[in-house]
Amino acid sequence: MRLLHKLPSPDIDRGSKAMVCFDWKSERSCEEFDGEKAKKLQRTEKRHDSGGLGLYNNQPTVVGGWENEGEVETLTKEGWIPLPPHPKIISYTYVVSMPSGSMLTVGGLDYKSWEKLYQIFCLSKNQWSKIGILTKAVDEPTAILIGDFIYIFPGYTDDYESWIQRVNLDSEENFISSAVIAEQKVNNRGPVLFLSPFNYCST
Repeated sequence: MRLLHKLPSPDIDRGSKAMVCFDWKSERSCEEFDGEKAKKLQRTEKRHDSGGLGLYNNQPTVVGGWENEGEVETLTKEGWIPLPPHPKIISYTYVVSMPSGSMLTVGGLDYKSWEKLYQIFCLSKNQWSKIGILTKAVDEPTAILIGDFIYIFPGYTDDYESWIQRVNLDSEENFISSAVIAEQKVNNRGPVLFLSPFNYCST
C-alpha cells in the first residue's frame, strides 16, 4: 500500500486529505481519505502494487510496481496519463518529491533481474536520468527530504543488515554524496517516517 499525505491534486484539497493506493487486492485503485471516511478515485491504467507514489510537478505520480514494465502514470483532471517509463523495470522503490517539481526514485528492486538497486534516478522535464548512487543497495526503503539531505531507511534485507543512509544534495538538487550514518539489525518493510520537533514526546 502507498500513501501520499497532504497532497495537492485535482481531486484532493490541499493539505486536508491523504491519498491511499495499491494494496495486493486493488493494484490499480486509489482512495482519498479525510481522516474519517474514504472515497474512491479513478483507477490507474496499469498495475502498480509495490510501486512508488509521490508528486511530480505537483501531481500524484506512480512509478513501476509488481509485474509492471517500469510504467509511470500521473493524475490529471482528465485521469491518469502515461509518462516516460522508468529506466529500470522497478518495484519496491521510494519516490522523493522535490521542491522544484522533479521526482527522485531511491533504490528498489529490478523486477526482471531481482537486483537490489543502488541508483538514484530523477524525472525532470519528462526525462529520466541517473543522478547518483547510494552507498548500499536498498529494497523497500522509505526516505525523507530535510533541507538538502535525503535520509533513507532500509526495508527488507536477507541478512538483517540494514543501513541508514544520508544523501547530500546541492541547492539546485544535484547529487553530491551518499554515506552510511547508522545500522539497525532488523527488517522494516516500508518503514514510516515523520518529521517532528525535537523532544516532541518528552514530558
